[in-house]
Amino acid sequence: MINFLRKVAFIPIFFILNLDCYAITTEQLHKTFLQAEQAINNKNDVEFLELSSTLVDYPLYFYLRYQWLLKHLSETQKVQQFLEENESPLYAGQLREKWLEYLYKNKRWVLYVENHTSIKSKQLECRYQWAKYQSSEKKKVLQATKNIWLTGHSLPEDCDELLAKFKQSEFLTQKLIWNRFKLAIYRNEETLAGFVQRRIEGDIAQADARKWRLLLKNINLISEPKFLKNISRIERADMLVYAIQQMVTKNLGVAMKVWDDQKKSQGLSELQISKVERSIAMYLVFSKSKKAYQYFRGLKQTDKVIRAWEVRAALITGNWVLVQNALNKMPEEEISMARWQYWQARTYLQTNQFTKALEIFGHLSKERSYYGFLAADYVLKGYALYHQPIVVDDKEVNKLLKTKGFAVINEFRGLQRIAEAKQYWDEVTSQYEKLDLLVAAKIADNWKWHKQAILAVARVKEWNDINLRFPINFEEI
Repeated sequence: MINFLRKVAFIPIFFILNLDCYAITTEQLHKTFLQAEQAINNKNDVEFLELSSTLVDYPLYFYLRYQWLLKHLSETQKVQQFLEENESPLYAGQLREKWLEYLYKNKRWVLYVENHTSIKSKQLECRYQWAKYQSSEKKKVLQATKNIWLTGHSLPEDCDELLAKFKQSEFLTQKLIWNRFKLAIYRNEETLAGFVQRRIEGDIAQADARKWRLLLKNINLISEPKFLKNISRIERADMLVYAIQQMVTKNLGVAMKVWDDQKKSQGLSELQISKVERSIAMYLVFSKSKKAYQYFRGLKQTDKVIRAWEVRAALITGNWVLVQNALNKMPEEEISMARWQYWQARTYLQTNQFTKALEIFGHLSKERSYYGFLAADYVLKGYALYHQPIVVDDKEVNKLLKTKGFAVINEFRGLQRIAEAKQYWDEVTSQYEKLDLLVAAKIADNWKWHKQAILAVARVKEWNDINLRFPINFEEI
């Protein structure tokens, strides 16, 4: 400590003065930045331009420009310049979104189409196609509108004008109308189904549509023997499949009885039968029914998911021989997983194969995982945590802190804009390779930004720094 004080005592006085000057400069920059923001909010462009001209080299200068442009979306050239420079994909994206909305409302169709980059919703898709309809080939737009129309949900108001043109075109066929009607049924959108039904042509199709809507309102109608009469074969099969899948979530016993009574008489395909029986099997095991295992055994089509749930169904029975039978169906790549190795060891334990059980438990206990910890309890071992702190060089930390991206983050932090700082962190680190991500993780951990630190190490699959991955903020309490 004495040596440290001696060193501090001999720090040159000019260096201390320089630090004070830097502090004042930073404080003044923050003050000017906040004044520029206030000028934007006050719509005082003259004051803003005067203040911002002194901040051209300030890391958050782009952020000031972004805020000013949000209130001056008519400044096409300046907006385009900001977007082209793309100083921040995050803020450029947000500005583009607001600008496109402005262009659309002001019917600047050509600019809207030229600057549209991505379609995130039906609303934006409709806006884009409508803008194209105003400025380019209408036929191509109407053809593309088929994909917009084909949905089981009601479409936003921004689609109305486009859909009005589409409904008058050759591209709206009876097949498309029927497909949307079925999508509305499957999405439980009764109002939309009724709306679409008005466009269905033909007595048979109308009769099928009426039955579908009755079934949507009262799923129990499927249990009436005469309900499926006098409708087309394809719709009869689809109605039964749909109804059973809905019923299993509400009354599993009734659903199973109706299924057993009708599945052979409605012309179902193998795929449809498999789909329903899979649903029944899953809901049996969800409800912890001891009948589940036998139902799983009867399934003709199995996959990884079904094999996993068959083991769980066998566990519900409490019969370890059945559990072993279910485990035996798993291929090597599945049974070798820690979860199923644990249950294999438990099965050996319950069937008096103690040597085999302890061998698996011993192997599993070396893993840092949920099942590894459970196995450790069986063999009376401590948990294998394998804590290995991430060590980064101070030079690498300083190098990263001096980058333009971290300069922005630090300025946001200095202004107590923590949400903005973390958003910018996500943007900057999304481009990092492994070493920089590890350095960034340690910086974030030091700042107590635990979420950012954990996500950073997860991206590069570095799992061994236990303190970083599982922070304890209030250990002293």
